[in-house]
Amino acid sequence: MRRAATTAQATAGGSCRPGLAQWSLRGRRRDVTSGSLALTGLRGPLRAAVGSGILRAGALGSARAEVRTGSGRGEVEFVVRPERVTGHAGSGRLDITVPVSSRFRVECRAGEGRCEVDAALGDPGSPRSSLDLTAG
Repeated sequence: MRRAATTAQATAGGSCRPGLAQWSLRGRRRDVTSGSLALTGLRGPLRAAVGSGILRAGALGSARAEVRTGSGRGEVEFVVRPERVTGHAGSGRLDITVPVSSRFRVECRAGEGRCEVDAALGDPGSPRSSLDLTAG
C-alpha cells in the first residue's frame, strides 16, 4: 500500500499559456520560456525553470533542486527525500511533493501570492534538509 505524500505549495495566481518550447541546456539546467517541460527519474542536481509554460517533474531522486515558474505551473514530485529544494512561483503556481517521512528547515515567503507548507514538513532543527519557497 502506497503512503500518502506530503506537499508544499507556492502560489501567486496567474495562468498558463503553453506555446513553443525553447531549451537552454547547460549541464543539468533545463529552461523553457513557454511550452512544456517534462522531466522524469532524474537523480543528479537539478535546475529547471518555465516562464509561461508547464513544468512536470516526477520520480525525482535529486538531492538538490531549484525550480522556478513565472506565470506558468510547476508540479514536482520527489520519490526520495531531497536535501535542499528551492522553489519560486512568480505569478504562477508551483506544487512540490515529497515522501511523507520528509522533514525540512522551512522558509516560506509570499509577496503578492501565498505560500503554504504542510506543517508535518517543518523541523527547524533539521541539520541538512531545507525547503525554501517564494511566491510573488
